[in-house]
Amino acid sequence: MNNLFLREKESWSIWLIWGIVSAIAVYITASQSHSISHIVFIKLGVFSLLTWYMAYLKRFSFWRAMKISLVVFSIAVTPVLFFNFDALSLLKNADFIKKIIFLLAITVIFSLICSLIARQPKEYY
Repeated sequence: MNNLFLREKESWSIWLIWGIVSAIAVYITASQSHSISHIVFIKLGVFSLLTWYMAYLKRFSFWRAMKISLVVFSIAVTPVLFFNFDALSLLKNADFIKKIIFLLAITVIFSLICSLIARQPKEYY
């Protein structure tokens, strides 16, 4: 009956460390190869590690896992913004906007999948 009425406080320092480590991995990958597919592959690797970690702990509800995964992966995407900033204006570079929308869509979709996998199992009383 673990934590039936007790709400746990979230330790955001752990998730910020996850985000910073994944941002460093994305930065190194983006600096070595400017391919969006390599960046997505690294993000999926971090997604799978985070999903495995949250599923291993078995203490996350769907919404809590969703918040954590969105925070971690929004931090992980930030280095990508610095590599394609060569254009004069952000709005004039349609390719940059397409890449950001693509990364945002992948982040939301895989955050949903991560949250569904990592949520705690139902408890029957």
